[in-house]
Amino acid sequence: MSKSSDRSIAAVVLVAIAALAFAAGSAFADAAQDCLNTQDPERQIGACTEYLRQTQITAQQRSRAHDLRGTAYLRQLQFDRAVLDFDEAIRLNPNNTLAYAQRGKAQEIMGMSLGGQTALDKAATDYGRAGELADAARRTNPSAQLDEAVASLRDHRDCDQAKDAARRVKGCSNVIDALRSRATAVDALAYENRALAYEELRDYGRALADFDRAIALNPNYVLALVDRAGLHRFQGQNGAAQRDFAEAAQQVDRMAARSADPELAKFAKELRDRAIGSSDEEQLEQRWIAYLKELEAANDYQNWSDRPYTLYRARQGGIADQRRK
Repeated sequence: MSKSSDRSIAAVVLVAIAALAFAAGSAFADAAQDCLNTQDPERQIGACTEYLRQTQITAQQRSRAHDLRGTAYLRQLQFDRAVLDFDEAIRLNPNNTLAYAQRGKAQEIMGMSLGGQTALDKAATDYGRAGELADAARRTNPSAQLDEAVASLRDHRDCDQAKDAARRVKGCSNVIDALRSRATAVDALAYENRALAYEELRDYGRALADFDRAIALNPNYVLALVDRAGLHRFQGQNGAAQRDFAEAAQQVDRMAARSADPELAKFAKELRDRAIGSSDEEQLEQRWIAYLKELEAANDYQNWSDRPYTLYRARQGGIADQRRK
């Protein structure tokens, strides 16, 4: 996520590194040192792989090495490999706090790329477990860094869960506040999650503002485009909905071309159909408005209770008011 939240979560790295007691005098000393070096992910992956070939290391050391290699894969956006390493790190050491936190982060990013709420639910579970472990470490060795880590992990957990909209708003708001001016494309997730929570709470103005912010941070954020299109359509803004659905379809088409995934191609077609549907509704709406204005211009509305376009606007305002309730 953000640099600030990275620092918060990374507070528990102190515990991880302390437990990673590589044998400096062994033939694998160079690999051990490079496995700890986070400046060069490719070199770190090779070194951790070499270190894991040792047979004499403990399960805890092996867990830390998988954790570090998974983090390097994560930085290279190789999410599937990262998750496999975090899975193994947790299997070897169920109390590996950082592995849970980093697997949660990987699941968050996969949630942005069409993984949806299923991936975010997994992220929330992992952040929750990481928070529990960090809290236990804090009770044993109190520190301001661990205080910050526990708070950050809990905020990410609350921001990713979808069962309690009010709690989601609060968690995402804390994550966003921690970003300050350092928000990146990955951090768009917090705005998207908060927008969905605001939408559930029927605070549509704030929801739309957060969708806008998420897409500004990450113009390729397909799910945010789709969710904003849905809100536009709900509010009767069919032209805006059509544009968002069409842009999302183009994004998914490009993804399908790279992966040759038939499911992605199917999703792109569904989005194009939604764009066409929104366009048709927009055209019908515009034709109806034009007809009402023609009646007014011709003074041909004797059987109406008021000017036709005035009645239409009043009706639309009433519908909008109902949607805001």
